[in-house]
Amino acid sequence: MNNPVKIIQQDVLNLAKYSGNTKPRKSISASMLDDDMLKIYFRVKFGIIDNQTFTQDNTLGSIFQLGIDHLADERDTLEARVRREIPYKDSGWILSAETDIIDYENKTICDFKLTKEYTYKNFNQNHSYAWQVRLQDYIFRKTNLIKNDYKLYLYMLFKDIRQNESFLKPIEQIVEVEKYEDDVIEEKIDEIIYVIESWLEDESKIEVCKDLWWRKSKNGNSYPSKCEKYCSYKSICKFYNSHSKTPVMKNEGLGW
Repeated sequence: MNNPVKIIQQDVLNLAKYSGNTKPRKSISASMLDDDMLKIYFRVKFGIIDNQTFTQDNTLGSIFQLGIDHLADERDTLEARVRREIPYKDSGWILSAETDIIDYENKTICDFKLTKEYTYKNFNQNHSYAWQVRLQDYIFRKTNLIKNDYKLYLYMLFKDIRQNESFLKPIEQIVEVEKYEDDVIEEKIDEIIYVIESWLEDESKIEVCKDLWWRKSKNGNSYPSKCEKYCSYKSICKFYNSHSKTPVMKNEGLGW
């Protein structure tokens, strides 16, 4: 019999689960905008594959999301899990975005991130989190949901601050994201589309992810922690060898 607490945990995860389009299609979501090209390629070719690893991060993030949902239900000026998508020019591609909350009264878009203090300390305006909120703003403006006068924010809640440190160190930070002109955002989108289209035409051009976050395990072996912990495509990735925990560093023509 399943542990009843595990059942509750699974129910919480399901309530906060992404409910957008998961099918293969030529699309770029806000969360993908600064992602590895290979992951974007997989999303286009195979659709969204759930990461089935139930971690503390997933559960805490889901609980946090449900709290935001409840807050938005209580206030007419707030809207949670706002999702929109638009066709991108005449490219045949779709742009999609989902933000955690929009405050229409204070003209604010805010995305909440359960992350590490390291991320905040090393954050800059070129970070993937910043690009994510920019594309949300771009899409919401193109669908006439908001005007160009909204401010963009990230709320970072640190998951790695120990209890005995919480009196001395902040456990959260709010960061304002600098808005970029639309042509700067579109230039980034155009670059992604160019690369992925070329890979779809010729798979020999596909390249391994640039930064695999190499770490050492307890037995001293090195492994790509980005693949192990965060990539849901490793089971189909020809650059990844699940037995030795090391990626193949070239496309060996095995097909995708």
